[in-house]
Amino acid sequence: MLAGALACAALIVGRVIAGANVREAWREVRGADNDPGWTRVQDFAWSTLRDYGWGDAVLSGLSQCGVPRQLRPLLLVAVTEWRKGRVAQHALVHETVALAKALNPRWGGFANALLRRLDQERARWRPEAFPSEGEEGGQAHWRHPKWWIERVRRDFPNQWQEILALGNDHPPMGLRVRRVEERDRVLGELAKAGIAAEAVAQLPDAIWLPKAVAWQALPQTVRTHAVIQDIGAQWAAHWLNPQPGERILDACAAPGGKALHLLDREPTIKLTALDQSPERLAEMTQRFPELRQQAAIFAADATMTETWWDGRPFDAVLVDAPCSASGVVRRHPDIKWLRREADLAGFVKTQERLLESLWPLVKPGGRLLYATCSLFAEEDEGVVRRFLAAHPEGKWLREREGFAGPRVVPTRQNDGFFYALLVKGH
Repeated sequence: MLAGALACAALIVGRVIAGANVREAWREVRGADNDPGWTRVQDFAWSTLRDYGWGDAVLSGLSQCGVPRQLRPLLLVAVTEWRKGRVAQHALVHETVALAKALNPRWGGFANALLRRLDQERARWRPEAFPSEGEEGGQAHWRHPKWWIERVRRDFPNQWQEILALGNDHPPMGLRVRRVEERDRVLGELAKAGIAAEAVAQLPDAIWLPKAVAWQALPQTVRTHAVIQDIGAQWAAHWLNPQPGERILDACAAPGGKALHLLDREPTIKLTALDQSPERLAEMTQRFPELRQQAAIFAADATMTETWWDGRPFDAVLVDAPCSASGVVRRHPDIKWLRREADLAGFVKTQERLLESLWPLVKPGGRLLYATCSLFAEEDEGVVRRFLAAHPEGKWLREREGFAGPRVVPTRQNDGFFYALLVKGH
């Protein structure tokens, strides 16, 4: 059991190190197998990727002659589990050594010596023992790439350490009740089941679970009246504030949580949902079948309006733009290591093209909500300010009653998001 989890996690980690998206790697390794043991595999792999900057530095420091490339993913998983202490040490060493031998008979002794030394010099190899400055030390200490650390430190001078620490943790779990009046009932059902849950004061339909719970482990009543949705993501529908009968466009709709929230808030809206990926749209409608009945859904490039738009302006447009996803890194730990600083310029071009293409579709007096799950200012404030400089008819509503401002900073309760509500003058 432990050996299988270590081996499968190592396969996933190895694919990500080679450049694959972690979700793709997960699907390739898991296939159609629904055995509950895969939960442990995912936990091992995701934890290893969150810790990769540290694990990589540890392996480099422990072995002056280097670690064989094929063995490295297995040892990364092993040292991460050693640090977390979730597996008995003797069992971890035994199974890791056996798996190393299976890869190459000569590697068993190498893996054994490396893990024994790690344990003997325990204090030396903790993340906090590495220097917080410098490229290799900083990446091991903070478990983020150097360029990422520098940008978070620049943009959040008073919160950067907390934000980086949260980025290494498990993601928060939020629920959204489909109807506001059902929240107390759902909270009561969770309490009966012994599941800790808290209402979120600013959002009348949001519930935070301090300890994540598998969807199937939630009471049936909860699954009937609520959906899983990050609390930070729930701000989108509240900012856009759909009104009865409005024509609304969700221009980058998949995976569908925000589109469903708009319909739940105001079922009479006429919603158009777009996404470039037919596969993502198929997953969206499989997850939320009601979208197929309640929305007009198109697989299309939102910027190529001539291929899908009927010429009638929208009252409101949601542009949940592609971005670095730096605000949701707890859910996608591969992002830290696969993204490059140079990638941001490409995201900014896409974001600006979306705004330029979709702004003409907003009717006078209508509104456009620009949203990202990024922490980086050039994808957020920078894009909005440049757009408004070229479009003086737009007004940025930065604050209003019940809203603290455009930035949702990561916390224990929520991921990080940015929202800019732009209103078009008459």
